[in-house]
Amino acid sequence: MTLKKISVKFWSQRASLCEAYQSVVMKYAFLSPKADGRRQCHPWIKCRDFLHDALRNFSTGDNGVIYGFTYTKGKNPPLNLKKMSLLVKYEYPADKTKSSREIRSIMDSALGIIHCVEKYAGIKPITVLYQTAKDADIYVFRGSKEWMDSTFMISLYTFLIRLGGKKLKVANKDALYEELKKIESTGSDNDARYLKTVLPYLFRIVDNRAKLKYKKGQKYFFQDQTIGTFHAYSGIVAICRQAANNHIDTRLAELQDLAKHIRDPKGEVEQPKKMQAME
Repeated sequence: MTLKKISVKFWSQRASLCEAYQSVVMKYAFLSPKADGRRQCHPWIKCRDFLHDALRNFSTGDNGVIYGFTYTKGKNPPLNLKKMSLLVKYEYPADKTKSSREIRSIMDSALGIIHCVEKYAGIKPITVLYQTAKDADIYVFRGSKEWMDSTFMISLYTFLIRLGGKKLKVANKDALYEELKKIESTGSDNDARYLKTVLPYLFRIVDNRAKLKYKKGQKYFFQDQTIGTFHAYSGIVAICRQAANNHIDTRLAELQDLAKHIRDPKGEVEQPKKMQAME
């Protein structure tokens, strides 16, 4: 299927970021609203937590800098809080030849995974995929505002996109769970290891998304914490670890309160009914 192409103004400044190795090198950047000219809001990042830092700085006006990344409100293009608007590109390993067809298949897989979650959770409108006019290998994922309402939903969204690198083809929640369980069992890379922590709570995060919002009343999540604490504990791995271990740390009181929403009081974890029947 031919995708609509949209004009984007890419970030031109260089940045030196300290980022962890990932076997699937997916890079992301928020895209400003159409009224602002659809500008890339910050440098390309592969550490997804930097997106949370951009949201924090844009929302609070803070100028926190971490691992070489910063976002300055009023200087950087504004984030689009009315919808998820995300630039995504896949970078091949240095020893492989770039293939636009394969990149497209990865993006289609990522879109299919997101659609499974959106249809299960009733998130509307569902995500639409675009190509950028200047570079057909760079894509825009545009989805519901609900994906922008919390750092945990942003973290989940970008994680699902990176799982597109596994080229999964799934039609529903049960099929998605089964495929992710296979990846988790391999333990072959960071994403497989992340799934060991996240998968038991993945659907609970979307089920309870309204309780996990970044802003409640006039206060933002971890507003009084340092940028380092915020960066380290605002993603899905952090909240799922907290749900699983119930570790008490006075710095993380807000995270502990949120983790209660995805923790089962009996200590059980959710699985699709089909998977339960197979056991």
